[in-house]
Amino acid sequence: MDCKFYHENTFRRRTVRECWLIGRNPDSEPWKPELCHNCPVPRILRENRCVYLALEGRVGRRFRLL
Repeated sequence: MDCKFYHENTFRRRTVRECWLIGRNPDSEPWKPELCHNCPVPRILRENRCVYLALEGRVGRRFRLL
């Protein structure tokens, strides 16, 4: 992953993956590694080099109308 918020730690054959951006938001749904494939944050960070940029992230459900 090329995102500064993605963290992976392997210790004694146990791998822990987490998104620090989502982890800071207590109102977010649980994060899953599959969400990284469509995440816009790495692109936003590449295109905007502002040192004062503040991001907040959350995982939410989309409502579908039938």
